[in-house]
Amino acid sequence: MKKERIYKYLLYLLLYLNAFIIVLVYMTRVKFDVNTFDQILFHLTQPMGDAAPHLIKSVAKHTVFKSVLSFLGVLLIAAVVHKITAKTAREFSVKYIFTVNDSLYRKILGIFLAAGTVFMIFYGAFGLKIVPYLINSTKPYSLYYEKNYIYPLDKNIDFPRKNNLIVIHLESIEKAHYKKEVFDNVLTPNIAKMSRENLSFTGYKQVFGTGWTIGSIFSSYCGVPLDVVIGDSNMYGRFKSFFSNLKCLPEILKDNGYRTCYMQGAGLGFAGKKKFFSQHGIDEMYGKDEFFTRGDFKEEYKGDWGVNDRALFRYAKEKLKVFASGEGPFFFSVLTVNTHTPDGFLDPECESKFDKQLKNSVACVDCLLGEFMEWMEKQDFYKDTTIVILGDHLSMPCMLTSELQQDPNREVVNIFINSLKTTEKTKRSFCMFDLMPTVIESIGGEVKGGRLGLGTSLFCGKETLMEREGRWEFDEKIYEKSLLYESFR
Repeated sequence: MKKERIYKYLLYLLLYLNAFIIVLVYMTRVKFDVNTFDQILFHLTQPMGDAAPHLIKSVAKHTVFKSVLSFLGVLLIAAVVHKITAKTAREFSVKYIFTVNDSLYRKILGIFLAAGTVFMIFYGAFGLKIVPYLINSTKPYSLYYEKNYIYPLDKNIDFPRKNNLIVIHLESIEKAHYKKEVFDNVLTPNIAKMSRENLSFTGYKQVFGTGWTIGSIFSSYCGVPLDVVIGDSNMYGRFKSFFSNLKCLPEILKDNGYRTCYMQGAGLGFAGKKKFFSQHGIDEMYGKDEFFTRGDFKEEYKGDWGVNDRALFRYAKEKLKVFASGEGPFFFSVLTVNTHTPDGFLDPECESKFDKQLKNSVACVDCLLGEFMEWMEKQDFYKDTTIVILGDHLSMPCMLTSELQQDPNREVVNIFINSLKTTEKTKRSFCMFDLMPTVIESIGGEVKGGRLGLGTSLFCGKETLMEREGRWEFDEKIYEKSLLYESFR
């Protein structure tokens, strides 16, 4: 009898693990918007840093409770099936569900386990695109990069003028946030106004390797997607190199006399950002740890991921004043975080005027950005500064997903203020890669042939690779294995 009980409890354990994995895959896809095995491998091959507790808490919040409910649901169904099949006179109750233990019940549990295991394998393999990853890994190497990648060599780039450059990466901010047909109330009136009054391109498509923050920043600065290249001595942030053989925007600017700085509210260790920026031309980096150790840091500056965006913009003003007092042009990049899904962080100083916290978080960041822009317009450096406002990626699944999906053409925000180049042709088909040469030309640079990396300057009049290939074929081609791409690591 003891052996039968142990066997039943073992089935219980395996059923729960089965339910946990299925729910984890579901939450990974739906809640955290991780839809490719490559993206999972990337996060497994770089350090979580001080973001680990936050992520563990978030995963536990959205996975453990649901998996327990699923497990209990399976036990309930199994007990009902047993009651009907065994035709027992015993009264059905909660006690019945947990105490029944005969060969028939264990057989029913075994059938549920077998069915659940098959579903788990297929759901995980196809839901996280493990099968496409394995299929792609067996294909011969493609020559697409060899034929289309343009090296950002000095001979390909010239700077007859050198505006300062400020890039503001807005976490998960889309054009849909200011569309009345999507939201009854415009959430981002300041961004909407800036988009109308300045240069903004339409036709953005989110392609492979660009759908999360570090992927977006990397691809917009380096002109290629962020893919996992696992070798014996390199796993991005965890080891020595983060594509150290690739030349990216910050290095190009630094080589041309720019002082460089990157700032964000979260810790720099997460997703290998510190390793990436330190190896690609950023002289000064500031994140949660650097801010927390300041003597003037206040408890009210804290947010869910570290420093909230109100404090971040305050520190940005401080750094820009220092840069403006120095000699030569500067490149300053900043990433917001308050609108990070699934719920966002609501600044206590911001008004709660909408029915959902994330709506209020989005509206608050729009207000903070508007104040920041008003401040910059009053500064002496403003007239000689090109400002690029860029959503980092499309919003991941969150409490606003059903509304955002009403927009048939979802695009990240992109605004070029004080661009030294302009164009009437703003309706394009482009992705993050095209921003690298476009940004260089917006600050006064000249890109010979109009192309760098896999990107095409949106000012040069030439087709982007996406326009030439077609959106889906282009996505497939950049996903193929490439010896040239692997050499960049």
